[in-house]
Amino acid sequence: PERTAHGYLAEMEKVIRKNGGDIWYNTAAEKINVKDGHIESVETSQGDTIWTNFVLCNCDPRRVIGKMLQGATVPEQIIKSEETAEENFSFFLIYLGMDVPAKELGVLTHHTFIHEDTDINKVFDEYGSFDGVKTIGILCPNYTVPDFSPEGTCVLAISVPVHGRILENLNQREYVRKKHEFEKDIIRRIEEYMEIDLESHIEEIESATPATLNRY
Repeated sequence: PERTAHGYLAEMEKVIRKNGGDIWYNTAAEKINVKDGHIESVETSQGDTIWTNFVLCNCDPRRVIGKMLQGATVPEQIIKSEETAEENFSFFLIYLGMDVPAKELGVLTHHTFIHEDTDINKVFDEYGSFDGVKTIGILCPNYTVPDFSPEGTCVLAISVPVHGRILENLNQREYVRKKHEFEKDIIRRIEEYMEIDLESHIEEIESATPATLNRY
């Protein structure tokens, strides 16, 4: 956790190279060429052609089917299922920079979970609404990385599972308003359950919705 996401990627790079793999930075795979039902090659944004019969794609299947595959006949049912797919399970994330240490704030563990209901079906159904019961995770990285933030402060990363459709039919103004309302509501819930004061100690606040994560 000390180097956050970059740390994981740096370690992955070491392992890939150690095992004989190559990593090409600033290079995108743009086309996957198929001949006689088998992958033949991949073309990159740098003009290279990689001859291969096996490809792993870490991206949205809709992009692979709609833009990358060349010379392949994709079954109609797969095309239709991808075109009509909706944003499913995701998260609403709230990042807080606090002006007091975690223990003084009342957050006593690296990770705290709040489950507002034990009926998992009810909880799942209400992931598609800004209201209703929620499952809330409060992560405080200062417990594993003491100098994660300046002395006398701490950071909280709050995660709330939601469905991507929670943002459907919101225009830009409504999106911003609902985002801020949800931030305030989740902070209020945490304060009530943990019997602590968060709001008066917030120095910085930022949030990410399913729309943000979809573009990450």
